[in-house]
Amino acid sequence: MITPLPLNPWLGMCLELSVLSLLMVAIHYYQHAYNVAPETSRKLFHLSGGLTTLALPWMFGDVWPVLLLTAITVPSLLALKHVRRLRNGLGDVLYGVTRPSLGEVYFPLSACLLFVLAHDRPLLYIVPLLLLTLADPAAAIVGSRFGSLKYLTRDGYKSLEGSLAFFTVAFFGTAGALTLAGPTPNVAVPGVALTLALLLTLVEAISWRGLDNLLIPVTGFIFLESLLDSNLVALLVSVLLIAAILGAICIPWGQPQRARP
Repeated sequence: MITPLPLNPWLGMCLELSVLSLLMVAIHYYQHAYNVAPETSRKLFHLSGGLTTLALPWMFGDVWPVLLLTAITVPSLLALKHVRRLRNGLGDVLYGVTRPSLGEVYFPLSACLLFVLAHDRPLLYIVPLLLLTLADPAAAIVGSRFGSLKYLTRDGYKSLEGSLAFFTVAFFGTAGALTLAGPTPNVAVPGVALTLALLLTLVEAISWRGLDNLLIPVTGFIFLESLLDSNLVALLVSVLLIAAILGAICIPWGQPQRARP
């Protein structure tokens, strides 16, 4: 059971905003000092910023500080995107990429929504957000560096290698969190972890333009809540059905063909 620390909520909000700001400044200077690719700096902030949001159940016992944090964070991110002077400064940490995406806005919105939905059940907040924070960057890194088996999605081509990386991190992340929390019998933990990892791998595969930052945690919450009440037979049937659907979607299509002149 997670018990919030006796921390003044205003101080907690200041700490969270200060840490996020310092992370952005540090990544900005690292990006320019070492000529880091824009996508890499974006994923670094996704990873480090996501890890800070995992502490919210320990920081706040009420919902309103998280709602207020979101109300401050989202307009600030939009200002970094649309105000040219800001975008050319700290904004290049997130907006140096050329592809259209609102993933940086969806992330705080999904964290806020999760906190509201899972306010009295911190595990249902921590697990989906942990998977978004760790599994999504793992898929992007592995897919961009080692992806050779491609499949077509609405957002272009993705790779089986990237999806496998997402599944692996999601499985072990879920299994580890459930084992430490102990909400289910040990025999059910692998089944819940396997089913949730397969489901969220499917969600990540069909997401586009940053929507995975919203869909992964929200659907992760819904799936996990249902799976924790399932029996082992239902879990096994779910795993087989999901694996069949995932296999049908993630058929290698080869490299995208260039358009003929």
